[in-house]
Amino acid sequence: MPCPSAASKRRLMYPRLHIGSLEIGSYLLCGVAALAVSVCLVRHELSRNRYPRHLWIVLAGVGIPAGLLGSKVYDVIEKWNLFVLSPYELFFRMPGQGWYGAFVFGSAAIALALRAMKLPVLRTFDLAAPAIALGHALGRLGCFLSGCCHGIPSTAPWALSFPRGQYPPEVPVHPTQLYEMLAYLGISALLWRLRDRETADGVRFGYYLVLSGFARFAIEFYRLNPRAAAHLTAPQWIAMACISLGFFMLMNRRRARIVR
Repeated sequence: MPCPSAASKRRLMYPRLHIGSLEIGSYLLCGVAALAVSVCLVRHELSRNRYPRHLWIVLAGVGIPAGLLGSKVYDVIEKWNLFVLSPYELFFRMPGQGWYGAFVFGSAAIALALRAMKLPVLRTFDLAAPAIALGHALGRLGCFLSGCCHGIPSTAPWALSFPRGQYPPEVPVHPTQLYEMLAYLGISALLWRLRDRETADGVRFGYYLVLSGFARFAIEFYRLNPRAAAHLTAPQWIAMACISLGFFMLMNRRRARIVR
């Protein structure tokens, strides 16, 4: 099958969707869908495991604002030179978010809330792991539709061009948004299948950290993020930290079971 032309590839992008007379950004729509689906899935798992009835409201109430703040803080750090010149514009007006900022801030806020309520942190994160991966996948679909977070130029048959991307519209690039989306969908499905297996607290979340970290580390080689140190990007360094933490959690839990 011949490779589609650049013009036909460009028509695959939908940065704004029209629902009747309503126009909404595809990135925003997918972001809201990601939050809604993740919250519903976490609520289901908390209820199934007999947690307090309204706990999901508390966790969403602290996790979502903290995640939104963290995503913007990550963007500010990444664009520090612009922030110094115009802090208000960058923080409040210019678009830009960072997944790892949202993940770290949101996770920290939820962990603190669980500790304050004397509820098991790792066990709760185990329950939430499939929802985190699924929400991330839906978020990457928004990136794909809006044309951001794409990769480097490519001659692969599946390469696409993005009218609003960082390259001219006629230049096909790796659709790294789809790479990540497919990876996180697979991780979510795997973790979902593990939810009824008896494991030590933190094991499923450890698997999430390891698998998602490896996925992001590999895909970064095809993305446009600038190199930070040792020819690796900042997300790759964070991904390696996640992988290390995940392996530590898995090995620690395994040793604990052997001791028992």
